[in-house]
Amino acid sequence: MTETEGVKNPLGSIPKEKRMYVYMGCGAAVIVGYAWWRQRATASAASEAAMDSAYSDDGYVTQASPGDSFWGSGGGGTSSSSDTSSTDTSGLPVLATNAAWMQYAVEQLAAAGTDPVAAQSALGKYLDRQALTSSEQDIVRRAIGLANPPPVGTFVVTPAIEAPAPSALAAPTGLKVTAVAPTYVEVTWNKVTGAGNYRLYRSGASQNVAASTDTVARVEGLEPGKNYTIYVAAGQVGSEAVGPRSAGLSVTTAKAVLKAPSTPKASQITSSSVYLTWGTVAGAEHYRIYQGTSGEPVGDSLDGKFRVSGLKSKTTYKYRVAAMSGSTTGPYSGYVTVKTK
Repeated sequence: MTETEGVKNPLGSIPKEKRMYVYMGCGAAVIVGYAWWRQRATASAASEAAMDSAYSDDGYVTQASPGDSFWGSGGGGTSSSSDTSSTDTSGLPVLATNAAWMQYAVEQLAAAGTDPVAAQSALGKYLDRQALTSSEQDIVRRAIGLANPPPVGTFVVTPAIEAPAPSALAAPTGLKVTAVAPTYVEVTWNKVTGAGNYRLYRSGASQNVAASTDTVARVEGLEPGKNYTIYVAAGQVGSEAVGPRSAGLSVTTAKAVLKAPSTPKASQITSSSVYLTWGTVAGAEHYRIYQGTSGEPVGDSLDGKFRVSGLKSKTTYKYRVAAMSGSTTGPYSGYVTVKTK
């Protein structure tokens, strides 16, 4: 090698017979540097491939195999003296336990705007290998993107079976009366496609008053001789969803046919009270007791007995009773005459 005028050869002071060793050393340094660069590039590519493998072809999150560079050094269940020992090639912390992973992932998700309670629940179910809803699956995917997969174990997302949205139900048609009684009516209607049950409504009631899995039902608890409007709506099995109501059906209950109670008997007579008893009447809901021929009511009884009090001493009184059902009053019984002591 020659020296150019004005430019000094840096190897000029080294004897020519020793310069060969310098050239060999420089070449070795270049080779070592190139090998180091290739190793780093390969590790980076492996990390990206591991991240891609965290998602299966069907979109579900899976876990990389223990030892993959996806976890960085020490992944795949290798424990360490602390939960976070280092960072991987992507700059994420290498976590030693799944508990530490979940805590870190929840923090990262919360910082990104995810509800921490929802994140905690979704990741807990993921680690417990429970089925996840679509929203929970999304949380797990984002957690793995922010914190890598859990360091211990192998996990696969199991989608939860979510109930399909209820289909639209038509309003029942053909509603008609099949039986009328003083306290109930029976109705029938046409079957609705897709219906698993039916609910009946009536005027004067805020909620359904009857239910049926067939196309016939009885609406009870009505008053005799009163008009009602009946409706029916179709429902689905396993769902609270109810379709639209049918057109209203106007129906009037039958008037109660009540017999007159037997003439009351008086006993336990005192100076101020008397105890009355009489025979009960079929179909009666209660009884009304009347005093005097003017028919002034003095009280009601659910059964065939009643005590009249507040009477005057040595005074004569007359009493009779009548059976009642709803607003219907049956015929009067005969009179019983009583004189207080």
